[in-house]
Amino acid sequence: MPGTMFDSPLARVLGLRRGDTVAFTGSGGKTTCAEALARSAGRTVLTTTTKMRVPERCLDPRSVDEVAAALGPAPLILGRVADDGRKLVGPPRDVLEAVIAARVADLVVIEADGSRGASVKGYRDQEPVVPRGADHVVVLIGVDALGTGRHSPLVHRAERLWSLLGLDDEDVLDAPALARAIFEQPGYLPAGCTLLLNKVDSPQALDAAHAIHEAIAPRLSGAARVLWRGRMLKGEVQAR
Repeated sequence: MPGTMFDSPLARVLGLRRGDTVAFTGSGGKTTCAEALARSAGRTVLTTTTKMRVPERCLDPRSVDEVAAALGPAPLILGRVADDGRKLVGPPRDVLEAVIAARVADLVVIEADGSRGASVKGYRDQEPVVPRGADHVVVLIGVDALGTGRHSPLVHRAERLWSLLGLDDEDVLDAPALARAIFEQPGYLPAGCTLLLNKVDSPQALDAAHAIHEAIAPRLSGAARVLWRGRMLKGEVQAR
């Protein structure tokens, strides 16, 4: 039914409606969030504009009609397995944008960025890859990035990020540095997006979320809202 909201914490906070498209960008839990959101709805599409882990089954579509016919109670994953067999590559851009425009699914959920499992990243030009027609962009950052160093696996493209921030090799990412990483990389925070502080899963992570939020608060005019997500929070997702 058009206009009906979904019954999941993230969907309710985002105000999702049937037919919407949500693109997840940033770093620190995109795949987990995307998969959980796709499972919470009815006839959903889950896909990527970059690469994501290989599912048990997927459809490599050539038309909107093919997608509409394949929709069912479980998320329909669109894409093809890469030649090396290690990642799923998303469908052709024109097909995906046609699916978005046609609104044949209850919800289209897209992993629209890559970070190799890290919680913060250094952006290249042309990232993220948000398709035309996306109704919501949710930008993640993992709060466990606070205090990490250049050689931590929680930092993707550390050499690029350290150069941008003017950090020395031995420096770590404190809250002001993370705020700069978010606001001084054009790819991180497009206007009108939702910023999601993710992995708030322990008392230490809760403290980290408070510190990061305090650092970013003075610069939040370009973001629609800030959410926190993690096991430490009642209901899992909270608006701040």
